[in-house]
Amino acid sequence: MMGHQLLFIMGGYVATRHLLELGHRRIACVTGPLLQEDSTARLCGYREALESEQPKLIVRESTDRLNEF
Repeated sequence: MMGHQLLFIMGGYVATRHLLELGHRRIACVTGPLLQEDSTARLCGYREALESEQPKLIVRESTDRLNEF
């Protein structure tokens, strides 16, 4: 399972770096429930990419609402 988690981290990182390289600076990461490892791993990759560019870009907004759609 560790290999899959690394793929999710890299996916979040690569996607975010791509947007940063295009000049985007307001990039959101919308995840599923953070109890799911894939969501947490993608968020980790996203955060690593932003922190390498500009640490002050990271803002965390948490919602615990389910089934509102």
